[in-house]
Amino acid sequence: MALPFAEEGLQLSRGAHCTRLEASAARTLARVLVALGRISSAIDLLNDAKDLFRQTDARQAESVVLATLAEILALQGDVEEALNIGEAALQVAQELGDLRQEVLMLCSISELSLLSRRDAKQASLAAARAALAILREHLPAERGLRARVLGCLSNAELESPTLGLQGALQSLEQERDHCRSRGDLPGQSLAVTSAAALNFEFGLHQDALASAEEARALFKAAGDRLGEASALHLSAEVEAKEGHHANTLQAAQKAQALLEAVGDEPEGQASLQLLIAHAQLCLLQNAHHDPRSSSFRQAAEQATQSATRAVMLARKGNETRLVGSALCVLSQAEQLLAREGISSDACYRAANSAAAIFHQLRDQHGEASALLLCANAHIASGKLIPAKQAASKALLLFRELGDSTGKAKVEAALDAIENPTSPLESARSLPGTLQPVTTRISRAPDPEVFRQKVRKVVAEIVGMDDLEDETPLMQAGLTSQSAVLLRNALGKALPGSSLPFTMMFDFPSIAALTDYFVERAAPEEEEVFMHPEAATVQKEQGPDPEVLKRKVQAVVAKIVGMDDLEDDAPLMNSGLTSQSAVLLRNALSKELPGSSLPFTMMFDFPSVAALTEYFVERAAPDVGPSATAASHAHAQPELRQVPAAQDSSGKDALRAEQVLTKVRKVVSDIVGLDELEDDSPLMNSGLTSQHAVLLRQALSKGFGGSRLPHTMMFDFPSISDLTDFLLEQNLQ
Repeated sequence: MALPFAEEGLQLSRGAHCTRLEASAARTLARVLVALGRISSAIDLLNDAKDLFRQTDARQAESVVLATLAEILALQGDVEEALNIGEAALQVAQELGDLRQEVLMLCSISELSLLSRRDAKQASLAAARAALAILREHLPAERGLRARVLGCLSNAELESPTLGLQGALQSLEQERDHCRSRGDLPGQSLAVTSAAALNFEFGLHQDALASAEEARALFKAAGDRLGEASALHLSAEVEAKEGHHANTLQAAQKAQALLEAVGDEPEGQASLQLLIAHAQLCLLQNAHHDPRSSSFRQAAEQATQSATRAVMLARKGNETRLVGSALCVLSQAEQLLAREGISSDACYRAANSAAAIFHQLRDQHGEASALLLCANAHIASGKLIPAKQAASKALLLFRELGDSTGKAKVEAALDAIENPTSPLESARSLPGTLQPVTTRISRAPDPEVFRQKVRKVVAEIVGMDDLEDETPLMQAGLTSQSAVLLRNALGKALPGSSLPFTMMFDFPSIAALTDYFVERAAPEEEEVFMHPEAATVQKEQGPDPEVLKRKVQAVVAKIVGMDDLEDDAPLMNSGLTSQSAVLLRNALSKELPGSSLPFTMMFDFPSVAALTEYFVERAAPDVGPSATAASHAHAQPELRQVPAAQDSSGKDALRAEQVLTKVRKVVSDIVGLDELEDDSPLMNSGLTSQHAVLLRQALSKGFGGSRLPHTMMFDFPSISDLTDFLLEQNLQ
């Protein structure tokens, strides 16, 4: 229906002889054609319009068409041509003095440069900074445009090898100070909110909370209720991530009250309502109330009402994944009400609907959790056969995911089915399966951020600002008394990290402390429990391509917003933009750790099928001679063979030489030097704290899981020391 109207609009605008209207109509028709999958037709239309406007010197119309053409070329995957067109559009905007269009094109160039094969990270950063300069000088009131510019600048700095998260946060701090100096409260609020979101994204929850509270105060001072509600919403998400349910509920309810006072239902209402329901349910489950009391029933009814409203709002906003999460929370709230003998049918219906949604989204974890809720509801009703069927399906999914926590919960349900006391008691004894409600993507911790925090605390305690990262703190004046102060101060500055009392020996330097905090903050790998034979087969055969494909499909569906994509369909033809490509790359790296995707991902691996093949190839075991030999029933395992009684000295010498050669190669690859003396301290040869982490991981992998301590660079400072340690460990 839209296509005939768009075509008619273009014809009418041409008849009116108004180039501005004609350019707008051409843009509309091109976007309709793209939505119908006719990208080539859209590009042809815009190229014709561009040539016409250039010939007639209709520069303003040409600018509009060029911007649209760059956008659609990027969707098609032709980033280089999109960049060329974008630069031409920028030049036209500059000639016309159209500052707003100039800022928009600089943002597009910044985004596209990150995806270009030209390795144009500096160009991306330069474009974003130029856009911010124009915005500050000429368009300070353009709040929506400012948000996009700050987003481009943060993305460019995050991808910069020299700036990273620390640089992005410093730029936002500078923007806040600039706006403060000009009395620009809205601009100041936006910069602080962006910093809060960035801290949350990287797992720096305490900094995120502090920034969100500062943003809230600024929005309140400016009389911006929607802004204040958004800051409270962010605080609620951080508190939920930390498991502080009372604080989550308080912040979310305050945000809800502000939105109700505004009288609007803006974007994010469903997520906010789900936070409220989730917090109410968690508080109720942790309070150990008597299920027969009126207070318990009233609290359960409140959680049910909140979850029901969350479902309604998510459906209204077409937020399918949130609908599934809200249905899971609703099922659990209904199950609490069902403890008094009320039918569990409502619990089952909500959970079953959630399972269907997550199955459609290819979200295995969500589907498994919803199936466990179905089993819980059946157990409460005494329907043990369908309960066992649902639990068995959930168990298979959790095993496939390697989720030991989910597996344990299902096994508890199966135990309740096999050894029933009564339906009510079985239902009460089952562990909860609450769904995470945050929709933000978390990133791996930034070592530089942790290093700066550790340096600051150490400087305050030791009284020295110029300490080298690798210098042992006890040599710099740290005493047993100040070590206790340092431990307490670090525990306060980096909450959630429990330092041992032997800290000064286990982590004797700033570098070692930084590595410890980074490792603790990184996502933990779930332990996978498998039958020994199954584990052997999986190790020999490599990863299951179907499992990897499902994971890729789930991430792509979440980012692109389409659940029915064909595996071979180009993602750029399905709505993947330059911005969402960055999100997709980060999400895939998180979902499939150890896989480093290039910035040209959308061109090198343009479809779900291509991405799956890439991950399968990366995760597959080596097929070289050493790998083949190692797979034959442990015949002559590398460096682990027990020496025979006869001629043992010769074999030990040969083995020591093999280990020494291997250690030399690994160290050379990490440090970048081929002529290192075996007894030379590696720290004197350019080994940094980051190198030390890489070296520890590479040696651990190369020697079959040999466990090196975090203080490796101090305990085994040379190639000879490392060799002796590895020989001793293997002989044991």
